[in-house]
Amino acid sequence: MYIEILELTTFIFTSILAILSAIMIVKTKSLIYSALFLGMLGISMAIFFALMGYQLVSLFQIIVYVGATVTFIIFSIVMLRETYVMELSSKILSISIATLILLI
Repeated sequence: MYIEILELTTFIFTSILAILSAIMIVKTKSLIYSALFLGMLGISMAIFFALMGYQLVSLFQIIVYVGATVTFIIFSIVMLRETYVMELSSKILSISIATLILLI
């Protein structure tokens, strides 16, 4: 019974994180922050796969999609030398950092 409650709590928290990450990908003006939110969305999808019992798919999700894709996007942005960086409000930035730390 406690395992089911833990899985449900993890599912709800991950769902909220995935929805907020997807919204912030679209709303953020800076490409760097969009890439970081894309990484958070990929990690939340990997958690969904792990909750369904597909641990190997979850591992590949993190390695291939989160690791390689976000690294490629950030590398491309750095090579194109983005001339502006839009500042996020400190509240949104602190919430995103807190959720990343919580995931680790």
